[in-house]
Amino acid sequence: MWAIADPSSSIRRIQIKTRSGEAILGQLKAPTVIVNVTDFNSMLYFQWNFSSGTMNLYTTEDPNNPDMKTFDLSGWTVAFRTSLSREAIPPSDPSYPGYVAKMDLPSSSIFSIAKLYIKSQESPGYYPEGSNFQGIDWSKESDATQNHFQQLRVVWMDAMSRGGLTNIAVMLQTEKPQTVNPLAPTFPPTSIDYSVYPWKDPVYPLPPSNNSNSNALCYLIMTSKETPPVPPQIAYTGTWVNTDPSEPGRGAILCMSDALFWESWLLPLLQVINRATQIQPYNPHLIPWEGHPGVTQSASASTSVTFTSGGQAFSITGKNAVSINCTSFGQWYSKSDMSFTMQYKLNFAVTRVDDGGLQILCTSSRVSKGPVSYHTENINWTPAWDVIGHMCQDSAGGSFERSLEVYRDNLLNDLAGVNKLILPGAGDYLCSNVMFTKPGALVTNLAYNGAAAPGEKIRIPDILKDAPPRQRGLAGATYSPPERVSLVSKSIPIVQDGHPDSI
Repeated sequence: MWAIADPSSSIRRIQIKTRSGEAILGQLKAPTVIVNVTDFNSMLYFQWNFSSGTMNLYTTEDPNNPDMKTFDLSGWTVAFRTSLSREAIPPSDPSYPGYVAKMDLPSSSIFSIAKLYIKSQESPGYYPEGSNFQGIDWSKESDATQNHFQQLRVVWMDAMSRGGLTNIAVMLQTEKPQTVNPLAPTFPPTSIDYSVYPWKDPVYPLPPSNNSNSNALCYLIMTSKETPPVPPQIAYTGTWVNTDPSEPGRGAILCMSDALFWESWLLPLLQVINRATQIQPYNPHLIPWEGHPGVTQSASASTSVTFTSGGQAFSITGKNAVSINCTSFGQWYSKSDMSFTMQYKLNFAVTRVDDGGLQILCTSSRVSKGPVSYHTENINWTPAWDVIGHMCQDSAGGSFERSLEVYRDNLLNDLAGVNKLILPGAGDYLCSNVMFTKPGALVTNLAYNGAAAPGEKIRIPDILKDAPPRQRGLAGATYSPPERVSLVSKSIPIVQDGHPDSI
């Protein structure tokens, strides 16, 4: 926000003058925050960073004493208490139409919006450990000077708030997600909570410290009318975030629970593969003949999903078993049996793409045939029974493979279109590395999608320069997922009995 703000904006330039002659005039660097994990006095410390400027303040409260002191603000950093606050934005608010327009919601949507913003606490003082007065011991300045400085700081924060410059996010909440987006799984939030978590070194654990750049501010977004767990289930951030320059885009992490990613979203979509791979036997045609001929057929299918723990690949594997039994009895008895199997494997990868989002690509697919088992007695077949078995397998296998390709392509179209994976904060944050945790949660690094400052050329973020392009149609994916680490299985719900088209 600071980078793209107009040079005259109050987030980049401060000009405060009072009727009594006190003033702060200066240029501001990008503001920063300290995540407070050592006490419960405040959630954040806001750092006011000056590049240059001057400040004139009275030294006493005596209205008859004109003495003022001038301070050079060059290089100053002043940290003071702030809190995160949430406030509903009513439809009557002038900013409301603009936020709704950016969300691009259907006219029939039922929702409310609220802003999450940094609110200045009017408690006196500052945070010494996060402040730098360039050699001045601020604690030794007069009470009047310190109080007047705080009053001017509050005036500046109020001006920032009125201009929307302290907003962190505008949040949509709804009790009826289907009215907000009936097609795309944007996971509309029904509950949002936030807290701070200290960094805990996995090798050398130390008490929480505000000096760590890896302390985290966590937003917990609940969907499907779920409420946040009480008490919180994560005591510290562990290795979720760090500031290692070798890992760009890891200033933030998004973690989507395995129940949300698999059970609520992906597995129901993958049920189309069940429909494509089920074989429905029909009643065979029998030629009237002496004796009692009979033919029975059966087919079974099984499908599973295997994903890579610590990687970004998952596979759908399945097996179809077909058996045919021909018998006749009367003046003589004959029996012929055959069975064969067909296996398939579809390999997918969840990967970042060049627009900063995520996409699921099909990296390869394979259909294979198992051996044909056969047995016959008291009857000669023309062609031979084993030849008939292979003919049946070839016929069923060809139809099986064609059907699988159609449903695979339909699935990829859905995943690229109406059922595209849309993450919270999409567009504001860019995804880099993607992986699954051991239980199957989806984790991706995030980088803020900051626009170029005025006068600067638009630059493609480094984390996107080697990202593959988003597949708009059914073009074959060239993306190769990393080597498999370990495999965990998820089962796809089987199509309801008697309803082969049900998904």
